[in-house]
Amino acid sequence: MYAAFVTAVFAMMATVMINVAIKYDSRTETMREGRIRAEQARIAEGIIAFTDERGRPPSSLDELVATVGFEQLRSSRNEWQKYQMSGLLNDGTWRFERAASWTAIRKDGAVGYASENSCGSGGLSDAASWCGSPGSVWHRVETRERFSDEIAQEKYRQRRTLQLLADYWTTRQAFPRTGVGGQTLATGQLLPLPVLVGYSGTAATCTGVYTWMGLPFDCAALFDVWGNPVGYQFQNDRYVLLASEAPFSTADGQRVIVASPLNIQG
Repeated sequence: MYAAFVTAVFAMMATVMINVAIKYDSRTETMREGRIRAEQARIAEGIIAFTDERGRPPSSLDELVATVGFEQLRSSRNEWQKYQMSGLLNDGTWRFERAASWTAIRKDGAVGYASENSCGSGGLSDAASWCGSPGSVWHRVETRERFSDEIAQEKYRQRRTLQLLADYWTTRQAFPRTGVGGQTLATGQLLPLPVLVGYSGTAATCTGVYTWMGLPFDCAALFDVWGNPVGYQFQNDRYVLLASEAPFSTADGQRVIVASPLNIQG
C-alpha cells in the first residue's frame, strides 16, 4: 500500500514538472519570437531611413550599422538575421533596386530563403515581385516605390520657385538672366541656381536664404529632393524653365528629367 502511494506521488510530481517545463519552454519561445520581431522591425526602420537619405538601400547590414546616425542598430542585430540586395532590376517601367531583410529560424539555416517567393516566381534578385516565406519575419524595400512621390515632391518645389519668378516678371516684364557673379545667360543657356545666386556649397551644408535679383531662394529652391542643383534655363524674357535630373532611369535606360516651364503668353 505504501509503495503504491509513493509511486503515485512520484508520478504526480513528474507530471507537474513536465507541465512546468512545457509552460517554461512555451513562454521562452514566445519571448524569443517577440524579441526577434522587435529587432527585425528596428532593422527594417533603419533600412527605410537609410534608403530615404541615400536614395539606395545599404549594401549590407554591416554598412547600415557602420553609418553615422545608424550605429544604435548594432544592438538590434542577432544571429538569425539575413539581408540581401539585388542588382539593377527592370519591371518594364523603371530600373530599380530591391533589398530584403529577414529572420527565419529553420533547420536548414534558411540558406535558400532569397530564392523562395510566396507571391510569384523567381528569387529576390530577379523576380518581378518578391515576398518572404510564411512563418518568417521579413521586410522588403524597392527603390521604385519612391520614384513617383519623389518626382511629385520635386515638381512641387519647382512650382514654388516659378511663383517667385512669375512675381518678378510681373514687376519687371522680363525674367532674370544675370547671375550674382556677373554671368549673363544667353538664349537657351542653362546654369545651376546655386551658381546664379552665388552659393558654392552643397545641399548638405546649405542653410538660410540667398538673394538673386531681389528674389529670396531657400535651399529647397536651389537643390532638388535628391540633393543636386536645380537648373535654370533662360529662353527669352518671357520664357524660362527649371530642370532637375533624377538619379534613376526608365526601363530603356533614359534618366528622368523633372522640368517645369514658365511661359508668359500674350
